Amino acid sequence: AVWETFTGPHHIRTLAEHYGIFRDLYGNAYFIPSVILKIFYDFDEETVTPVYRGNTVKPREAAKEPMVEFQSQPDDLWTLILTNPDGNLLENETECLHWFILSLKERTFSTLSFYRELQDNITPAGLSWFQSDWDSSLTDFFHHTLKMREPVYEYDFPKPYLAPQKYFPLRRQFNTYLDLHRDPKEINKEILLQRLKNLNPLEPEPPVLPFPGAQSIPKDLTTWERRDLKRKRLGVGKYRNLFRGSNRPNI
Repeated sequence: AVWETFTGPHHIRTLAEHYGIFRDLYGNAYFIPSVILKIFYDFDEETVTPVYRGNTVKPREAAKEPMVEFQSQPDDLWTLILTNPDGNLLENETECLHWFILSLKERTFSTLSFYRELQDNITPAGLSWFQSDWDSSLTDFFHHTLKMREPVYEYDFPKPYLAPQKYFPLRRQFNTYLDLHRDPKEINKEILLQRLKNLNPLEPEPPVLPFPGAQSIPKDLTTWERRDLKRKRLGVGKYRNLFRGSNRPNI
């Protein structure tokens, strides 16, 4: 209670800045969340899923409306918004407003526009948020409730910086250094051919070595060959695709 009264609101504001809440909802304007929100979802008859500041709540845990509690005077009027900053399936750069019994198209919302229109009459006071990722309940929700195809999201990772290749890289294992400057497709093809070489389509996959990291390595190999053989046995690095599923080595 002491934290909620004194330092808590300032800590919550700092967390909200870290998560980009003010940037995404208020156009970089901010406020001190002086009203502490206590929010939870009923999970089953005995347990609840709480909402704090940035914790993860799975979609199946947030399928029902949450319970929201905060201190208020009997005659106070409040506006409570439950919005998803990046969950609009129809329009980019807009939010999806929950708790509306409307079509999906009418859920498009902008907290910033809403606040700008009513800023003479309302003042933001409380703030809580959670993160959510995919689980299997979403497949049924999209197909049978929204009656639409389940969206698939991909992220284009920026290419890592690669320094210009050197003829004599000091203190670098030459084979792994050369792999950095090879076409990844060429490396993947090479590993795939190694995998297919040991497979018989009519038989199960051959068992892997037990405790491959503890297996002896021939002494007549060079240092780089010994390291490369160990990575291959463990299925790490570029050799990860040598093994699939439950047939992966027990490291």
